[in-house]
Amino acid sequence: MMRTRVLMIDRKPLWLADAADLLMRAQHAVTRAADLEAARIIISDRAPALILIGRPSGDLCRHELCAALRPLLPAGQGVIIVALPRGATLTAIRCLDEGADATIEEPVDPYDILLRAEAPHSGQVIQQSHVLRYGALTMDLDTVKVHAGKQRVDLGPTAFRLLRTFLENPEQMLSRRELIVSLGHTEASVNKKMVDSQVRRLRSAMAPAGLANLIVTVASIGYMLSGA
Repeated sequence: MMRTRVLMIDRKPLWLADAADLLMRAQHAVTRAADLEAARIIISDRAPALILIGRPSGDLCRHELCAALRPLLPAGQGVIIVALPRGATLTAIRCLDEGADATIEEPVDPYDILLRAEAPHSGQVIQQSHVLRYGALTMDLDTVKVHAGKQRVDLGPTAFRLLRTFLENPEQMLSRRELIVSLGHTEASVNKKMVDSQVRRLRSAMAPAGLANLIVTVASIGYMLSGA
């Protein structure tokens, strides 16, 4: 089994101690940081595959920390998960808008974190030997890269998986429930507004190439890839 590098960011190490102990018993590499500056040093040495944000020190809110961390990770790599109190839907949406790939409820279930760490590529798309195309969009599943013509489109792991779902189902209406499942969640664990947030992030990433309008909203139902 491939060892996963996991970075835990929390001002109280004991709060995530059970998850850290379980990960280390499973031979994963766990490092800890209390704030952004400590995390920045760790990431500059070697980027982790999974970052778990708990209750960080310093003046940054969780969503601001997500925004600061995402540019530090290689394009298309690194999964950011934020632990939040139950019912913090607006905060969850802001975290997803700013770079998080998923949110989970406190208290953190150590076995949930272990499963995420041991998922293929720690939540990244499983690579296959083919290329997906739609109009000017090209997704190479071997290199995990997306291009619009000759222009590179930089996507995080969640946006990559979301776009892959659209590319595998072009001109087909996809409900929010179907998109939730495609991202590896259950309908009960993810607020549907969070899907809208992820779609906004995907559109923003595609906007510089002039392709944001390819993701079409289907009122009251979901979205579809159309218009190439």
